[in-house]
Amino acid sequence: MSSESTSEDEASTDAPSPDASSSAANPIFAGLLLGVIALGALHVLYYFPRTVDDMFIYLRYAENAANGNGLVYNLGEGYSGPLWMLWVTLGEVVGLGGVSWSKFLGLLSLIALGWGTYRLGRQRFGLDRIPALLPLLFIAANSYIIAWAMWGLETPAYLAFIVWTMVA
Repeated sequence: MSSESTSEDEASTDAPSPDASSSAANPIFAGLLLGVIALGALHVLYYFPRTVDDMFIYLRYAENAANGNGLVYNLGEGYSGPLWMLWVTLGEVVGLGGVSWSKFLGLLSLIALGWGTYRLGRQRFGLDRIPALLPLLFIAANSYIIAWAMWGLETPAYLAFIVWTMVA
């Protein structure tokens, strides 16, 4: 066996190969994907107008940091989510508005979590396209994940980081 055929064999096992029914499954896959996206979008629209007080803790840190006062809520206090707080501070520094920016970061976190979960199912678990959508359905239907994202908190971003460490 040559080294070229070995590397080809290894490359072919990295991702599931399209099955014979993949062309017939395209409308089914597209319909299911649109359904998952629609469910997630409805969930986002429901929670988007709501804001919880925990987000304003990060916004206070971000405001102080953007104004040159350091990463403090009040002088002498620390913080618990440094990466999220730095991202929120970026929005303050460039003037994007704390609440809107935090919600936008939450939405990006949901997208990263969904895409990473789909890739995880396909690459690591060898799922076909349609079964790989099932975890996305659970994410889109999970009020806690959607709510924390739309409330401007870091939980969905950290979930996305965890998932992507298994994909990358």
